[in-house]
Amino acid sequence: MKVVAIVGMSGSGKSEVARVFEQKGFVRIRFGDLTDREVLRRGLELNEENERHVREELREEHGMAAYANLNLPAIDAALQRSNVVVDGLYSWEEYKLLKEHYGEGFLVVTVYSSPGARQERLSRRPIRPLTVAESVSRDFAEISNLGKGGPIAMADFTLINESSLERLIEKTERLIADGRINSPLPRVMRESHRPSIDEYFLKVASVVAERSTCLRHHVGAVAVRDKHILSTGYNGAAAGLKDCLELGCLRDAQDIPSGTRHEVCRSIHAEQNCIIQASLHGVSLEDCTVYCTHTPCILCARMLVNTRIKRFVSFGKYADDSFRELFAEAGIKVDIVQRPSSEITHLD
Repeated sequence: MKVVAIVGMSGSGKSEVARVFEQKGFVRIRFGDLTDREVLRRGLELNEENERHVREELREEHGMAAYANLNLPAIDAALQRSNVVVDGLYSWEEYKLLKEHYGEGFLVVTVYSSPGARQERLSRRPIRPLTVAESVSRDFAEISNLGKGGPIAMADFTLINESSLERLIEKTERLIADGRINSPLPRVMRESHRPSIDEYFLKVASVVAERSTCLRHHVGAVAVRDKHILSTGYNGAAAGLKDCLELGCLRDAQDIPSGTRHEVCRSIHAEQNCIIQASLHGVSLEDCTVYCTHTPCILCARMLVNTRIKRFVSFGKYADDSFRELFAEAGIKVDIVQRPSSEITHLD
């Protein structure tokens, strides 16, 4: 079971994100409910001044980790039946207490919005709207008095909320759906991971392969020199001719094993199409690196030797392994690497 705390400055969209988690089966515990209940118990009006006064008194009595401490019994009870999402983690001390208490089962998602965007939202919210001055004052108080920047800085995942509510909900649903929240160990959101050059071009090759019309293997190839793409190719029928998606697979019809009798096929291989596209535009592939989703057949290997490439990088093994001896003799370096993640993440 996991405890996921949603952090962010006022108006960033924390509660909207927490609601999505709740809709996906998490038990939602809102730290701010303690404040609201105490304000109402005292017969006071729910407004920014009264809420701030109560928050300060609770922390004076119970310490800076007051809201986490007072909610621990409720979180522990909820964890007996479900994951928990904490709506609103305020202080650095609260973060440290929950991290120590739940260890690797505690994750933080920060929701970031620029001050201008947050101030505009807070000014038009139907319940307890804030003026720009009140919003700025609250920001300063939370950062200076509570150390709210600490949990934000230590977040495991970051959601950027600078556009529509629909977009924020979509991002949150994607975060929950892709399994990172429920993985055995907390992982920093992949938005912070910049792929290596090899990962980058292999992912490009994988996207190219999506255009394949082969019913057996989707193969994509990308020729690169000095980190610039020179040509791409995928396996498919010659231009203007009917392909296997329309007519079926000749090799399957004749029960031909993969890696043999390459002449019985409607498709031009990805590496061949990559070479052909380069030649059509007068581009030399000499000294380039070819990134391909699969290792080459012997026919493609011979053609690549004649283009004078210097390196071949792949993550998938084709049935025909005879290219290795040929490449070794021609001095072409071969790197078979781990398959890169198929996930594409970027900051909007």
